[in-house]
Amino acid sequence: MTFNVIALFEAERHWAYAMELKKDSQTEPRKRHHLKRKMKRAVDAATFFEKISKESTITDANFKLHAQAYAFWMRGNASVEEKQWQKGREFYMTAKTIYEALKVSSSNDQLLCLEKRLEEMEPLIRLCVYQLNKSETDLNQLVDAEMSLENGLIDDQVQQLILESQNAANENVYSFSFANKNFTTREQKTIKYLAAGDLIVKDIENVPHNEAKLKLFDLLISNYLDGIKVSSGDSKTFLLFKKAIASISRCLTLAKSRESNCKWKEIVRLMDISIQNLEEIKGLDYIKNDPLMFDATDAKIFQFKANRCYAIAQFYSSQESYREAMAMLERAENHFKAGHNKILPIDQLFPGLEDRIQSELLKCNVKFQIAEEKKNQLVTSSIDDLSLSDDGSPKTTWTNTWKKLTQNIFKSLNSLHLYSLFLASRSYTTLL
Repeated sequence: MTFNVIALFEAERHWAYAMELKKDSQTEPRKRHHLKRKMKRAVDAATFFEKISKESTITDANFKLHAQAYAFWMRGNASVEEKQWQKGREFYMTAKTIYEALKVSSSNDQLLCLEKRLEEMEPLIRLCVYQLNKSETDLNQLVDAEMSLENGLIDDQVQQLILESQNAANENVYSFSFANKNFTTREQKTIKYLAAGDLIVKDIENVPHNEAKLKLFDLLISNYLDGIKVSSGDSKTFLLFKKAIASISRCLTLAKSRESNCKWKEIVRLMDISIQNLEEIKGLDYIKNDPLMFDATDAKIFQFKANRCYAIAQFYSSQESYREAMAMLERAENHFKAGHNKILPIDQLFPGLEDRIQSELLKCNVKFQIAEEKKNQLVTSSIDDLSLSDDGSPKTTWTNTWKKLTQNIFKSLNSLHLYSLFLASRSYTTLL
């Protein structure tokens, strides 16, 4: 393969030098002869490149076709410089036929190069036809030449290579569905990462243990990130979608594996990561243009927000801050209802979450009422200590009574005071 590339570089070097001489020949006619010699050497190098590519056993049909098209294109350039319009037109038409056949089996990047080469040849073909008409060539001869180009100029060997290239291209096509639409890609680098991702997903489904699944999820996300770097267009959008879905699935698996001993901060972090990935999915073009998928994604965001508020409420409840816990539970209930109204039937990411929210809200309400009742009893008992004994003297001294009363009052209002300070600080931050 390296030897083939050397021959290609040799042809390009002579051709580039010839193009430089072509500019100088407008002022120095003698350089015209040097130009023709360089073009002849470029044709010889291109022909040698075509020959060794045909005889090589390690090059595929696609590479051999590229080599032949390049050789015909270079011969066409040399014929135009020699003002051999008939040969130039034939060579260009042959190269055009091969390049158009290669478009079917090319990736997006290769397709741009082929289209550019075809655009460059079009004015040269028109120039040859114009010069042939100008020289009063027989019209019937031009028609016969056109028919021969379409039917007989491409030999059987080239046609066989075209067929092999198209068959190989069909085998290397990856099809996928996204946002209720079907797509195909021929980008080999992209196909490699998409196919690897499919294999990893199958392994994840067959692994019973969550810890092993987490390792596979890390490998899957890394695979998609590498694929995003080398992809473009619809393939890149699909890889971004797959990466976000894999990240969300990893967060859910991690939360499930550590459900018994997972701290509330860890749950909140996992929910935030999932929400961020869902927001990225909402920003994809095909999702924004599909109302059904957009609403489904929005509903999932509300579910994750509801579960996040529920985790925070459980922490407040464990700290006996029942007022704050009830506020977070009410917010969780509102998020769940908002997501439920987005799309029906809703995809339950957290089964039984609504019942758990209602149950926890009822428990916190009962515990809050009991705590308030105890505080009221403490205040009442402190005031009763101020009553007089049978002989008319106070049961306790004023100093001790006042100390006990103030301690009970401050203890009872401690949580309420802290909550008021929290609301005040939030209001001040909002004003800023």
